[in-house]
Amino acid sequence: MTKIHLLNDLHGWLLIDKPKGIGSTKVVSSIKKKTGIKKIGHGGTLDPDATGILALALGEATKTVRFIGDFLKTYTFTMRLGIATDTDDSSGKIINQSSDRPETQVIKEALKNFEGHISQVPPKLSAIKINGERAYKLFHQGSQYELSARQVFIKKILVLKRKNKDEVSLKFTCGKGGYVRSLARDVGNLLGCYGHAHDIRRIACGPFSVENSIGLDEFERMKNPKLLQNVLPTETVLKEFPNFSCKAKDINKILNGSSYEINKIPKPDYGLVWIRFQNIPLAFGKVKNEIFFPARVFNILKR
Repeated sequence: MTKIHLLNDLHGWLLIDKPKGIGSTKVVSSIKKKTGIKKIGHGGTLDPDATGILALALGEATKTVRFIGDFLKTYTFTMRLGIATDTDDSSGKIINQSSDRPETQVIKEALKNFEGHISQVPPKLSAIKINGERAYKLFHQGSQYELSARQVFIKKILVLKRKNKDEVSLKFTCGKGGYVRSLARDVGNLLGCYGHAHDIRRIACGPFSVENSIGLDEFERMKNPKLLQNVLPTETVLKEFPNFSCKAKDINKILNGSSYEINKIPKPDYGLVWIRFQNIPLAFGKVKNEIFFPARVFNILKR
């Protein structure tokens, strides 16, 4: 039997509870400095004023980032009524105001219009590209531009609490491309009272929960053994897809990107599967007529 050793490099998912006032890019830079890892990806950025879970892919786990974009994300936030801003959150300039304050039941009824597949215009202060430039750069330059509406999926919006006449606490679960700030703006416009988002916090991202994340300050104080305990396996985001094991003698073949015959599987064809040796992922790809064709190979094992 071939002897297997894990590489010394760190591979997997690290969950950081991002604090307010720091951009996602700076968090990534901090992780790189602490760990020395060059390859770090993420499962979706957070605005500097937002807090919550920032799922970071380390090393070979960056090859699985493509899958997390399709997972649902859940946020809590406060919708402030009566004020519209140019950023759709509390960091922007006031552009409209109203003295109207709808009753809580009226707000709940209005929210039903925003569940399911809807058309949503992103906030002007966003990372969307316009003719090769990020919208947020154009915003800070004072340029005039418009963003096109996009189709997004919103699974559920819940009223958690009516904090006072001006503020409503909400919970919002959406698919790829959904914006909390746009929701607050659009709900306010529908109600005729204007609105913007405040205290945005991401509490879940696919299989990851903020309850399992660590604060950035805590991370920076950690020693290596403790750090390793907080890194989740690379295959965490692959667990919803079928997986098949291989024998040690076939590892070389798979890691070299060659096709691999899988015997005695439930059906002959799969759009996406991953192959493992014991509990270590080797590659993911498709299966056609019981033949596995690797799309990406994980360089986690060496022989």
